[in-house]
Amino acid sequence: MQEALKPINTPDTLFHDGNPTTGELGTIVSADWLNNLQLATRSAQEELISLIKDSGQTLDAGRKDQLLQAVKKMAWGGDSKPTTLAGYGIGDGATKAEVAVKANKASTLAGYGIQDGITVGMLPRRNLLADGGRFFDPFTPEGIVQARTNQITAPFATPMHNVSFSQSASSVGRFIHDNGSYEGLGPKLTQPVVDLLNAMERGNKRYGYEFHIAELRCGTLTYSPQVLDGKNMAVALAYGVGTEGPVTFMNWLRCISGSIYYDYGQYRNGKPMENKRITPSDGWVHMAGVGDWGGGYSISHVYAENNSVFQLALPATLSGVHGGYVHKAPIAP
Repeated sequence: MQEALKPINTPDTLFHDGNPTTGELGTIVSADWLNNLQLATRSAQEELISLIKDSGQTLDAGRKDQLLQAVKKMAWGGDSKPTTLAGYGIGDGATKAEVAVKANKASTLAGYGIQDGITVGMLPRRNLLADGGRFFDPFTPEGIVQARTNQITAPFATPMHNVSFSQSASSVGRFIHDNGSYEGLGPKLTQPVVDLLNAMERGNKRYGYEFHIAELRCGTLTYSPQVLDGKNMAVALAYGVGTEGPVTFMNWLRCISGSIYYDYGQYRNGKPMENKRITPSDGWVHMAGVGDWGGGYSISHVYAENNSVFQLALPATLSGVHGGYVHKAPIAP
């Protein structure tokens, strides 16, 4: 395209009419300037004509939209506006579905594109309960079940209160290392233990750290009565730890009759869940949640309806936040 047309050669670069009364002369338009105007006009026309013809159109003096159509075709890559990124020739752009996934809050580090971060499963875990939730008294010969009827069961937790509840506690089975139920040389496991291993989907059912399952049979419960999930309930069992900061309570629970409610049931079987009530139809479930009472200790509670029967296995209290972790064996103290 030709360079821009130079302005008319007057002091103010404007055209002026002559005025015979005042003697002012009109602007003289030279042939040189008019020739330059003609060249500039033709140059601009030729540029526009090239654009129109390149779009596949034939010049039509009766139309006023040929330049517009040429620009649209150049922008769209065709006669109609594309509705997809591929229509614009973009082959590597994110689709709506991909953007929607990225817009949602990720539940894993990989969801944020972080490949080398520490996951929940990699965090160190130490059980703050004295016997690792195995129901073996570390201060007496192994084999003595120590599920007590105090608010915080001893000896696998630090007693904070001395409240007894209307219930009895006993063992309904022990996981035995090298057990005969899974081709081992030892005795066979009781059915509650077999049911628990199946619910865990535990790969190694023959060997492992031994533990008992405690069964608690409730009578009339009177401590801290509340209406929970539409049911009249009261505290049937509690365990806690004396430590500052957030702690994760976790355990395996099964309701045999009636119903129970775990106040720190923020995670059920490793997934966030608001349903904290457990009924016989649920079978064994893994319950976990994070507490931070802020006074140097935290306590979790199992509430129950009167005369309920429930089983407890592998209670654990871990320092820090481990809500998505599901344990399948005792966590060492």
